[in-house]
Amino acid sequence: MKNLHQRVPDYIEPVSGYRRNHSRSPLGHLLNMLRAIELIPPKPIDMLPVAVELRRFDDYLLQARGFARSTRETSIRIVGRFLRDKFNDGAINLSTLTPHMFVIFLPHRLMSIEHR
Repeated sequence: MKNLHQRVPDYIEPVSGYRRNHSRSPLGHLLNMLRAIELIPPKPIDMLPVAVELRRFDDYLLQARGFARSTRETSIRIVGRFLRDKFNDGAINLSTLTPHMFVIFLPHRLMSIEHR
């Protein structure tokens, strides 16, 4: 069986401006393993108000709604952009938000994504 030093080159290519799609998952598993055996520090937890609210939203989508991971990730990405647009890194006051604000935000965000 290969040891860690022999396995890493299997997942990393020389810098060429091109990244293989299949290298992302094994590298994620490698990082998780290295964290589990405490060779690298744990992933830092973002404690900014938007990040905290998004974690709460993710818990709701999983536990109350039963959404799949990919659906939750898409929802969180869109809602995260909306919250950052409205509150930056400051405190979040959900009572100040209206459905109309999101209706205005969404088409502008979708247009900016299409033009990339």
